[in-house]
Amino acid sequence: MAPPCSHFNFAGSTDIEFIRFSRVFTSSDEVARLGLGLPKPKVSSAASQAPSTANHAYEYSLITPEEIHMAITAKQILALMHTTEDFPKTKSTLNLIPKKVDSPLSHEMSCEGWGIHAVQGFSLSKFLRWMGVLLLLHMVFVSYWLLFIDTTDLQNAFVPVGFVITVVGLVVGVPQIFERA
Repeated sequence: MAPPCSHFNFAGSTDIEFIRFSRVFTSSDEVARLGLGLPKPKVSSAASQAPSTANHAYEYSLITPEEIHMAITAKQILALMHTTEDFPKTKSTLNLIPKKVDSPLSHEMSCEGWGIHAVQGFSLSKFLRWMGVLLLLHMVFVSYWLLFIDTTDLQNAFVPVGFVITVVGLVVGVPQIFERA
């Protein structure tokens, strides 16, 4: 189940990017994105005479060209984030994600590595859920007003609901606008 505050946010993961990054501070997980792409896959010693470098410390099943690999893997990761019922597909997706195999990434500042980045964007489904709940509450209140308060006062039945929808829109929407700025 999602944390309660995530229900008040209209953002969601809309894309996955494969990035090269560098640590910003020592002993911190904050990173700076250096570029898009994939690391060179780990080459077995029998297949190549070249010595392994730091860039060859990642293991994954590569689909060539890289652009196709990144697009397919990103779509699979996003699909699995939204539904976890496809367990047989999970293993093939995990095989497509580059994994560091030789040693953990150093915690020193400016240490470079490769990873995936979830891109946040507007989530139409979260927005529509909010609108559906507000519309349902709106109909319940208007029905209550017309049945128990005044059967002919349609205008005043809509005023409190309009005010509540406006306040909820401001309380939920304005912080998201400032968060992006």
